[in-house]
Amino acid sequence: MSYDLSFYKKKTSSITKHEISDYLTKLVNSEEPNENEWFYENKETGSYCSFSYYEPDPNVEYETEDFDGFESTNFSFNINFVRPQFFGEECFPLVEKLALDLDLYILNPQMDGVPSKPENGAMFKNWNDANSRFAEMQFSRMGLKYLEHSKSDYAFRYSLKRNQLQDSLGDNYFVPGIFYLKKHGSDTIETFSIWPEGCPYILPKVDFIFMKRFVSENEEQGLVRYETIIRKFGTYFEKADENLVIHPEKSELIEKELASMIYETDLEQYGEWIAKGDFVNVKGK
Repeated sequence: MSYDLSFYKKKTSSITKHEISDYLTKLVNSEEPNENEWFYENKETGSYCSFSYYEPDPNVEYETEDFDGFESTNFSFNINFVRPQFFGEECFPLVEKLALDLDLYILNPQMDGVPSKPENGAMFKNWNDANSRFAEMQFSRMGLKYLEHSKSDYAFRYSLKRNQLQDSLGDNYFVPGIFYLKKHGSDTIETFSIWPEGCPYILPKVDFIFMKRFVSENEEQGLVRYETIIRKFGTYFEKADENLVIHPEKSELIEKELASMIYETDLEQYGEWIAKGDFVNVKGK
């Protein structure tokens, strides 16, 4: 199931398909422009949605609603249901920007059913309410996976600025991504990040840290809980916005102890790696 919108323009508007197409190509930062489809994807956060254009066949009569003073642009927007809340938080501002910048109107059959200007945040709220209800109803039947909203929202906000944070700190630091893990036999998602070889590091607020080392040319790897890292090494970290950072001079002091840590569990034994966005923020009743 998906949430669909159509774009209209005033009959007096001179905007063309070519102008809307060019705008969409820039809006979604498309690396592989498609003549009639624009796919937005943020590989950092996992969010995605799409815009498309359908070319009417002049030999076919289409059943279209007639709205006085408006005509269809034949452009539409699509975002799936059964997704974490941040999908909508990231994607609906694109819809609002397109409509406002190009003076387009949105037909939202899920709401009022007439072309109108977007109200700030209204479409996101409408999608999110329906998305939550559907996920809750279908949770067991579809075998959905759950991540509490506070963790999901933190991971989203962190992921949005991860590259900027890496650029500001420089190559001597490692700014990890946040990844998702489903424990075997559970429908609950936990978060983890990777800390390679104890280098200067941004420590995000996750459930686990994945670590690996080489001992006598043999690779060892495993998971350590965030709380364990804080208990053992918390005094070496400094606050950095919503995260923690360990600087080069401090990372050198814990290098030996970090290398000899006993890992609490193995990733594959504990659970399975889950794709970004392959979960919801509500559980079934």
